[in-house]
Amino acid sequence: MNVLFVDSGIGGLSVLAEVIRDIPNLNFIYFADSAFAPYGTMTKEQLTARLKQIISQFKSQINMVVLACNTATTNSIDILRTCFSFQIIGSEPAIKPAAKISEKIMLVCTPLTAKSKRLDSLIMSCNKPVKIFAPKHLAYCIDNFYLNNNRHAKVCIDKTIENVIKNSCDCQSIVLGCTHYCFLKDKFKEKTKLPILDGNFGIKQQVKKHITLSNLSEHPNHKFVSSAKNKELVKKYQIIFLQTLAKLTDV
Repeated sequence: MNVLFVDSGIGGLSVLAEVIRDIPNLNFIYFADSAFAPYGTMTKEQLTARLKQIISQFKSQINMVVLACNTATTNSIDILRTCFSFQIIGSEPAIKPAAKISEKIMLVCTPLTAKSKRLDSLIMSCNKPVKIFAPKHLAYCIDNFYLNNNRHAKVCIDKTIENVIKNSCDCQSIVLGCTHYCFLKDKFKEKTKLPILDGNFGIKQQVKKHITLSNLSEHPNHKFVSSAKNKELVKKYQIIFLQTLAKLTDV
């Protein structure tokens, strides 16, 4: 059996690499929904319908799903859990850990995550002020830069980082509330000198908690799929995953 990791693009690769570092014998399918990216600009109804379609496509092959996307989790996970009997693990912004070390937090997330009731509840439970910064096209630019080496996307990324720096001056930590943004973690850390948190460690712990021997194999199967139906794109996902995993292993 396999664990299905779902994201709109490369963001979930940072989640997958974190999980595989500790569970190397995991059988997985990574589904990059490139044809429908970015998720952060969809409506909640559109996103939930799309995720149902994806999970239904793979349900005979899997016994666990990881929504490796904060936008998908904050808007759709509760509905998805009523539709499927297997375990569905989500991605949650690391606001709770940030609240332990900060009096004021900056959350960088997608516009759809910023509007979600699930995020509102999470922020209220922490009882710390959270400044939300929700750039519209950052996830798309990250995909476009890392997959296509697009220089205009790089300009967009650099401008967004500058805006985060300007807006975070009264904050003590920054939470990356989109798995795509994890690819900018080192840049944020270098520029702001603040603690940069993401939810990937928490996701890994949840996967480990629910894993069974049937998920593991002496010779695990790894499969990368993209809705864009582009073989070269799938190869790039594999390469970026291996690069990300190597980087984690070196830490």
